[in-house]
Amino acid sequence: MCLTALDSTSRIALGHGTLVGCASPAIDSPGHGALRLTGISGGITSLTDLSWISAASGFQASFELAQYGGAGNGDGITLFATTGRGSVGVGGGGLGYVGMPHALFGVGFDAYGNFSNPPAIAYNWGNECPGGNGIGQTPNSVVVRGPDVSRAGDGSAGYCYLGGSSQTAAFVGTNRSDASHFVRVVVDGTTTHNPSISIYFGGSSKASSLPSSPTLRVPVPSALLHTSSYRIGFSAGTGSAQDVNEIWNLQLVATFVGGSRVSTIASAIPLITGAFSSRHQTLVNASLAGASLLVLVFPSQLFNHTFLENYETIAAWWRRRFLWWRQSPRASLTADEVDATTPSHPESAPVAHASRHVWAALRRWTAVIIVLVGGSILGGVLDPRFGWNVPSVIATVTILLSTVVVIAIPGYIEFRFRRWRQLGRRFRVEALPAGLLIGLLCVLISRLSHFEPGYLYGVICILAFARQSELETRDEGRLASVAIVTLVLLALLAWLALLPLHTGSGVIVPWWRVVLEDLAGTLFVTALVAGVIGSLPLSFLPGGRVFAWRKSVWLVITFFSVFVLFQSMVNPHATTEGSGSIVTTTVLFALFSACSIWMYAHFRRRKDQPSHGAASDLIDDIPIAGVE
Repeated sequence: MCLTALDSTSRIALGHGTLVGCASPAIDSPGHGALRLTGISGGITSLTDLSWISAASGFQASFELAQYGGAGNGDGITLFATTGRGSVGVGGGGLGYVGMPHALFGVGFDAYGNFSNPPAIAYNWGNECPGGNGIGQTPNSVVVRGPDVSRAGDGSAGYCYLGGSSQTAAFVGTNRSDASHFVRVVVDGTTTHNPSISIYFGGSSKASSLPSSPTLRVPVPSALLHTSSYRIGFSAGTGSAQDVNEIWNLQLVATFVGGSRVSTIASAIPLITGAFSSRHQTLVNASLAGASLLVLVFPSQLFNHTFLENYETIAAWWRRRFLWWRQSPRASLTADEVDATTPSHPESAPVAHASRHVWAALRRWTAVIIVLVGGSILGGVLDPRFGWNVPSVIATVTILLSTVVVIAIPGYIEFRFRRWRQLGRRFRVEALPAGLLIGLLCVLISRLSHFEPGYLYGVICILAFARQSELETRDEGRLASVAIVTLVLLALLAWLALLPLHTGSGVIVPWWRVVLEDLAGTLFVTALVAGVIGSLPLSFLPGGRVFAWRKSVWLVITFFSVFVLFQSMVNPHATTEGSGSIVTTTVLFALFSACSIWMYAHFRRRKDQPSHGAASDLIDDIPIAGVE
């Protein structure tokens, strides 16, 4: 092991050891060198200890690595953690980690592939790995192995396979420049809910090449949860296959008090500069947005026609089963109880009326607060790391703030318009608990499809204006179009705000930076998806009013909204989640179309049958999904 920018006659201290230069004169100029873990020779292992880390705090390490110059991809590099003083393990497929006494975990960057291959590592596994100990040789993969589990900590057993990535881009090149990759390893502190080890492996030496989601994430070994501190370092090994293995530009940061991590909702959003970097992908997304408009119009109009024609029947069914929360406290009283609560003296009537008014307002605002908080928690669950921890609390609060902003903007626009036209401006906030069911469905879809940042929508609250003076179709359309455009523009501003705030995936930063980045991210997702959903040409949504007023305006607004959605979230070329989310979105469109057709066919069939009861009893068997 040596330093390429140091003369071989010189020594420097590193960790608890010393390092010498690789050659005389030095291979690289000062400031441009690397720590060379192995040279082009067979059967080499090496190890260096760096620092003690508090297990409660965890750490993140960012560095560049390269494997090059030899023949046969030999073998790889490991970032390890151990509770003792480092002692090198076996080389070759063991990468200098397997056999290390007191080891806790080893993150292997395995060019040859044997760190995933139990038969290639001649070690006493015994019965310590009942879940299996590898998937076979997997070249160019990131792999995590677990601790030495022998009682004496002598390195004689354990090192179980904890997880590995599929094959990535080739690790090995002909020189350091074309073989370099940027890596970030984040190890959660033991005080974190469900702590894990996350590895982000970049396609080049630039930090911007890191994927938005981890290349590999595994839970920390249980042994680490019972450890107060551990030492980290690097090891490497070669066998019959040989390569130069180097690291450089290492930045090691322990989690400090008050530090936190940006939620997946914010960190999974590609930056606006990267989202438009590919002309081909931009054209593809524009085509998808245009095609989606054609797909939307027919089922939406079919749904509108069926919904409006059978509104009274549908409304009666909903009132009987799902609108119990709107009932007045007096609605459930018997006749005698109503008489008992009626003031006996006329002069007490105003007091009783005021009391009922206060009770109704208190009940309504309690429902609003419960639904807003519940919806924010549901949105927070979009983050796979959600739990009892500071990042999750911050994410929940920022979702709550974003939701309030998105609800308030359309209401404020209508309020100002009504004031200008001297129309009634009385309004109240109403909670829609049924929206939580839709939000729960969206979260389940996002988590099951591994779509990050996820579908963050579901109408849970509205500003309802008293309709003393109904607006004309033209005014309704104009108001709705302004509200949709304002929401999309707000989303674009939040997207731009992410540029100076962005800290990268898994980066630990002060809490106030987390708040700002999470707020920008959640505001972007909430406002954009609200604008897109609101632009759908359904009669009970703003898009339906725009469509009824002027179809050309609807076409422009909806195309722009859907295009931004595709470009930023659904099919972003800069993330690995695009293919999954485009499939999910396509399935959702297909389900909506199928539900619209089913609803139309259901009512046509009902009309063709003879009536045997009240109209409100005709659709007792309609599931909720049929009227969403």
